Amino acid sequence: MKKKRGRFKVGTLELMVVAFVLIVFLVTITVPLRNYFEQRNEIRAVNAAIAQKQRHKEELLGELERYKSKAYLDEQARNRLGVIAPGEVAFRIMDPSMTKDDALTSTDHKTPEKVSPWYDTLWGSVAVPPQSAPDDSIEPTTELKLPIEPPEPPVPPQEPLP
Repeated sequence: MKKKRGRFKVGTLELMVVAFVLIVFLVTITVPLRNYFEQRNEIRAVNAAIAQKQRHKEELLGELERYKSKAYLDEQARNRLGVIAPGEVAFRIMDPSMTKDDALTSTDHKTPEKVSPWYDTLWGSVAVPPQSAPDDSIEPTTELKLPIEPPEPPVPPQEPLP
């Protein structure tokens, strides 16, 4: 005998349960996935920084090795400090297209102005008023002078007699 298999009917309740389980699963997995990808990006950035620092370290070690060489030290002393070895003759080659204004050194021997300390400048500005030339074109309309004698006290008004 053959059994008849019935079709499985999917109702709205079953669909809602499946949708709810799927949403809970997605929410549950979202935070760990985000953390995972953020940490992968941080690891990638740190590895790039380490590689860059190692390249810089190698450059510095190479420069340090160059300074161990006597020939390199002599070359740097000549270029940077103008050191001349005993028995050598130094020559300075002047560019004919350079003008006097382009020269690095100045032939003017001006003595620098004496600069006084800040507190002398401050005291001079407070202690000595600046001298200004009187301007005859401006005539004061009112005289602004302080009284020499104190003013008389006001007299109180007298009360009328009853």
